[in-house]
Amino acid sequence: MEVDLPDANIWTYVADHEADSEYSEAHKIYEEAINAERAVCIPTYVLAEFYRTVDRVQEPDKTQVIDPYTIYAALQESDTVFCPNPSRQVQYAESIHGRRRRPETYTVSQLVNMEAKDAPILSYAVQVRDFVHPNVETDSISGCPPSSEPYRLKTVVDSKGLDDLTIRILTYESDFVSDNELPEIDGVYVKNYQAD
Repeated sequence: MEVDLPDANIWTYVADHEADSEYSEAHKIYEEAINAERAVCIPTYVLAEFYRTVDRVQEPDKTQVIDPYTIYAALQESDTVFCPNPSRQVQYAESIHGRRRRPETYTVSQLVNMEAKDAPILSYAVQVRDFVHPNVETDSISGCPPSSEPYRLKTVVDSKGLDDLTIRILTYESDFVSDNELPEIDGVYVKNYQAD
């Protein structure tokens, strides 16, 4: 099973640009996700970053193509989208900088030479992959609550009897670490639309 983990910029481009713009791939990801044609996992960190970005770049005379809350509501309705419930997102938004300062975030950013703001996404991808298909005695997301997006994803993967899980990070960010810069991380890949 392949699960996409879109960076916040994917959702920002859906909100701020028309479907026929240079960001048409972002709209395709969104449409396939809400139509249950694509499995997507959205960590609270990415959702909080998305809301923070659209709030920060909102210009007084600019209207958004799609309201950010409409985007999230549509994603929540899809059976193939695993996203946090709103109460977790609100709590997490307050600690976005704290997540970037965690020791594992710093370690990941130093190991693969990436910005600390992007390291939580890579770290999360590895944690989800290990939680869904643990290859060690303890999983990476211990104490994961049943309402969380990784737990719900694991339930679906287990119910379908799937043995393989690939997490594909999707981004438009030109300085996000690329596949050839990643150490070999089985089952985690980066698709950068800016590099295409």
